[in-house]
Amino acid sequence: MFKTDSYPMRLQTQQFLVLLVILAFSACYQGKTDPKYSSDIEEWQKPYHLTCGVVDDHKDYPIGYSLYKVNCAVCHSIDHKVIVGRGLAGAKNRIPSKQWFFDYLSDSDSMLQAKDPYALFCDSIGNHKKMTHFKHLKSEEMEQLYKFVISL
Repeated sequence: MFKTDSYPMRLQTQQFLVLLVILAFSACYQGKTDPKYSSDIEEWQKPYHLTCGVVDDHKDYPIGYSLYKVNCAVCHSIDHKVIVGRGLAGAKNRIPSKQWFFDYLSDSDSMLQAKDPYALFCDSIGNHKKMTHFKHLKSEEMEQLYKFVISL
């Protein structure tokens, strides 16, 4: 049989594994910096999420996050990425009001027919794909979902 010195082989294997772990973690950040150390105020104000399978559990709004995962995640990301509809990051600065949010989720079609300017804009981003109506959500659930969305 082929005989090798086991200590150097173990050392090389350990070094390889350490390098592999470092590369895996660096890939998670995808070039992003931690906002608390950033001097760029605009970068600091953006939501900070790892994108490599590390789940941000949104401890402040667990019900809203669960409602998002069940009802919204298919079409809307929690960052700036457009899936079908616009990403939800920064929605606090875009949503006209809480009542507008509730009305749009309940019946976006009537808002489009009434020529609501922001509803028309949202519709154009989604390539005019029909927004699902969420009339089944109770008012408390809508409130929790709203709190979660504006926290992004």
